[in-house]
Amino acid sequence: MGICGIPGRHTMQRVALAHVLAGSMLPAASLAQDFELSDDMFDEAEASSSTPPDATGSWTDRLTMELGHQVLGHLNRNRQTTPDGIIQQAHGLEVNRLSANLRFQELYDNGWLLRATGRIKAYLPGGYEFDNSARPDHETWLDELYLQRSGSDHSVTLGRQTIVWGETVGNSVLDIINTTEYRDLTIIDLEDARRHQWMVNWDWFSDAGTISGFVNLYPEFNPLPVVGSPLFPELPWRLPTARRDEALFETGVRWQHSLPGSDLAIMAAWLYENDVSYAPPAAGETDARPLFNDHLLLGFSGNRAIGRLLLTLDIAYSRNVLAAYAPVRENGSALPRYHPTDRLATSAGLEYALTTTRQFSFSVAAEKFSGARHIHGNLQLVDADTRGNLLLRYSQRHLNEDLVLSATLQSELDGDLSLANLAADWRINDDWSLGTQLIVTRAEHDSLFPGLDEDVRLGTRLSFSF
Repeated sequence: MGICGIPGRHTMQRVALAHVLAGSMLPAASLAQDFELSDDMFDEAEASSSTPPDATGSWTDRLTMELGHQVLGHLNRNRQTTPDGIIQQAHGLEVNRLSANLRFQELYDNGWLLRATGRIKAYLPGGYEFDNSARPDHETWLDELYLQRSGSDHSVTLGRQTIVWGETVGNSVLDIINTTEYRDLTIIDLEDARRHQWMVNWDWFSDAGTISGFVNLYPEFNPLPVVGSPLFPELPWRLPTARRDEALFETGVRWQHSLPGSDLAIMAAWLYENDVSYAPPAAGETDARPLFNDHLLLGFSGNRAIGRLLLTLDIAYSRNVLAAYAPVRENGSALPRYHPTDRLATSAGLEYALTTTRQFSFSVAAEKFSGARHIHGNLQLVDADTRGNLLLRYSQRHLNEDLVLSATLQSELDGDLSLANLAADWRINDDWSLGTQLIVTRAEHDSLFPGLDEDVRLGTRLSFSF
């Protein structure tokens, strides 16, 4: 599965390669937020349906903005061993960007909620985004835009939003409804990397449990890493943006029931794989061919609280997912062929509150293809038929929780690729905050990112909210 869920070790099998370096950090202590908008970032109490906002206030009172500047660069000259020899990568600036994040939220006294969040980023000289002549020097995003209606026993949300399934935070095999984006190493936290999608989501509450469902009429796919970023795959063919020739949709339903000290849930969904598979180009063409993969997902999740300890478990069974195979008699460079197979994945974890200011969590996720070695006769699976990753996190708060220190370790179970992250977030006052991040990576020469072996990066961000 790779670090935090990469579905394969072959770049042509799954090209959302940045997932390898995507696990999870405690959001409050991570430079990886990259100025993402979150409730923790704005130190204000959310209004409730029983306490309507002051009707005499201006709409600008519900608008919040954050301005920030972020830089990240190499500290060392790491070496990469290739068939042509040793390549030494120079140290220096890698990311240099300004950003403006906006959030608007209006809560009405009759149970209606309107929420919108968006971002604007400007890329400055020295960063790989600015140096890429094929890209503009700024970008805008509409993250959230939804209208929610809540009643005594139901809730309906329509618009651009996220839906999270599963219990193992940051490492759940069920947290796959929304797509994710990893352009570089400034975003490590899975919670920060989720992309919003246009969908309708509903919940019904009763003593027997909660039934939830969603419909997504325009499923999106994980975007490719930007050319020039450390996670961009070097391939002999061009990987075009996946274009759909027919209407696509996703839908799912989930039932959750709470017991003393635990929660249980079962779910089923019809989904498209967030990572687009690419087959080699047809004869005479230079663009690889995108392959859309729709499949059936059946899942179970549960948790159990024992004092300060929380245990979590997620199980996902996927029917007819694509896997890459190669002819047994051909060498390792044989082009992959794609065949549907079944996949069983599980993630388990624990979260422990050492004290009120210190938290620790550990999780392991793994997946296995059904009959991968024998199902296709003269073909063998390109990847190992079982793979997985682990995630270790620790955070500690100081100075009345204004200073948060955290450490994260992510690694493939076979040890071929690993990442350690040390971060500090300091809320200077109600308006200003400062964050730093130190990232150290290790990669074997046959891993997805051999160029990240013995790599050290240091980043910082300064933000102002009003």
